[in-house]
Amino acid sequence: MVSAFTCDVPHFVSGNAIREACRDFFRQTRSYQVVVDLPFAKGQEDVDIELYEIGLEVVANIKATNDVGKKVVLLPSRNKPDRNIVTGKPTTLYGDINKTITGYPVPDKDYDYQLTAAVRPSFDAEGIDGAALGENEEAIRFGALAILKSQINTSWYSPDEVQYFKQMFNDQVNQKKIDIYTDTSAMVVDMDIPSFL
Repeated sequence: MVSAFTCDVPHFVSGNAIREACRDFFRQTRSYQVVVDLPFAKGQEDVDIELYEIGLEVVANIKATNDVGKKVVLLPSRNKPDRNIVTGKPTTLYGDINKTITGYPVPDKDYDYQLTAAVRPSFDAEGIDGAALGENEEAIRFGALAILKSQINTSWYSPDEVQYFKQMFNDQVNQKKIDIYTDTSAMVVDMDIPSFL
């Protein structure tokens, strides 16, 4: 991925640079998303976010849906009510990244919810999803090269190229954000409008 632009870079060093570029890219764009099951048992307020793939960490909770696929309100845990004594089907979920999700009201029976979370490789990840990497390969290459070219006392150190590769990386990040925004803004908005009759 980066060997054509650098010489003598050990494999583990280029791997570390690629991982760090992935971490930065996916944190900024939130474009790498996974769906996580949130099984609430009767009387269970909290469910842990458990990713199915190792080597990933959550950077943002994007949306949540209930057992029939309907979107439910998803808020940060700081907005959670102090005391949760009401029971029923949870209509609001509270949570923070890499933590637990709390349902409100307290489930009166078993319910299955799903959380869409933006993720990135963890600091010690040994690999990344091929599709996520392939779709963003150019941006990640630029980010990795900016990291490598800034490593002083190495044969591949090149301060003149660092700003160039950083700018190319930032351009790719901004373009990805635009692409995501235009893709989601074109979707039909599903709204529940209460009837007052």
